[in-house]
Amino acid sequence: MKMPYLTIFIHLFVWAVLLFLLINSSLNWGWTLDAQNRKVFSHIYGGITNAFVFYTTAYVLVPSYFKWKQLYRFIGWGVLFLMLFSMIEACIDYQVGSYLETRSFLRSLSMSLSDKMVDGMAYTLPVNLSFFLFALAYRLPIDRRKAYERELTLQREKFSTELKWLKSQIHPHTLFNGMNSIYHLIDQDPEGAKEMILVLSEALRYHLKEGANDYVRLNQEIEYIKNYIHFNKIRFADDIDFKLDINIEEKERLIAPLLLTPFIENAFKFVSRYGKKEKNFIKIRIYVQHSELLFHISNSCDHESLALVRSVGIGLSNVKERLNALYHDRFELKIDASKELYTVQLKIHLESKS
Repeated sequence: MKMPYLTIFIHLFVWAVLLFLLINSSLNWGWTLDAQNRKVFSHIYGGITNAFVFYTTAYVLVPSYFKWKQLYRFIGWGVLFLMLFSMIEACIDYQVGSYLETRSFLRSLSMSLSDKMVDGMAYTLPVNLSFFLFALAYRLPIDRRKAYERELTLQREKFSTELKWLKSQIHPHTLFNGMNSIYHLIDQDPEGAKEMILVLSEALRYHLKEGANDYVRLNQEIEYIKNYIHFNKIRFADDIDFKLDINIEEKERLIAPLLLTPFIENAFKFVSRYGKKEKNFIKIRIYVQHSELLFHISNSCDHESLALVRSVGIGLSNVKERLNALYHDRFELKIDASKELYTVQLKIHLESKS
């Protein structure tokens, strides 16, 4: 694991402060020394050995062996490392003490080899264990944070993939319905079919340019909705009484693209087909106040259209999934189907312009 320069600087600073405090304290590092310069040497030596324990634990033992499901492996390697290093350090302490002829060394001359080792490890092992535990306290939160960040990255990638799949289902669905309508209108009303092709081309341009984005400006989405409604009014002008009411105060707010289209599409698809035009109606209201979009759409139903409404296909199920994915707890959706009326009410807390 590579350490960034700032982290290296912080570590060096912390060790320097620790060494300064120890040198200016009454503590001795491992053995009793008589001269001040020897005390400085002993603390530098001790700092090096304890830094070795700290960084070996934090950057070798923990990454290689620490797993909660196999904790025994880490404990085994940790105990082995501490025992071996503490023994080696005790031997080095003895050799340095003999060179400096410290009081601790002179006291140990009368001891057996095993007693010397036990006496040396009685100091080195607890100190090394302390820095071993410091390394755990330092490294485990870092690994936990990195694991959490990796999980978030995976969730975002999964989320993005799911959204792309949902969009890929909605867009061809809308395109198919539009092309199918033009096909049936060509013979009956060629001029109307030409106008529908122009409107549909604008819709497709919007799909390609803005549909891939997570969010678009609200005024762009409203213009697309108006074009889409105009497209359908050409199809059903003689059969449906249509009303549209739009009141937008905050046009620069952001909204997920093509989110409302399936509701409008279903209204045109499942509106009643009574003989009298005034009985067949679609009413749409779109309001934005205080960062909330209020979308209300209702259409008349007859017996046949109501049966179809209750088995709505892929378009509506996908838009519900998109709402859950994008807005989570920041939207309210109510759908009501009675014998003569089908109503959708949607409230969304809109994003601020980035």
